[in-house]
Amino acid sequence: MTKEEIAAGLKNALDRGSSIEEAVQSFVNAGYNANEVMEAASLLGQGVSKIIQPAVTAQAQAAPAVYFSSVPIPPSSQLTETKTEAKEAKKPDKMKWILIISLILLLIILAGSIIYLTLF
Repeated sequence: MTKEEIAAGLKNALDRGSSIEEAVQSFVNAGYNANEVMEAASLLGQGVSKIIQPAVTAQAQAAPAVYFSSVPIPPSSQLTETKTEAKEAKKPDKMKWILIISLILLLIILAGSIIYLTLF
């Protein structure tokens, strides 16, 4: 799998709410080359600064491999704030649509009342 394909998989995991560390660890645990996964993560511009340790298998129990990375990652508080801001930005749009639909229904009821009163 190329770095671009791994990067696409990492982006997909990020879009589903995983942190970059969780996504990278998942790929490494699935058997992907840790260096390729780290390079793919750096393609995303997110970065990873944790120690990545592949899942322990029967063969790896004797000498587990540890990989280090110095690629920076934004603090998780910044990521949480971004998600919160995105949710708050959606609220006015929802209220706007509720108001528009309410006004349309009010106009339909008003027009129906006027027509009813003029005919009877």
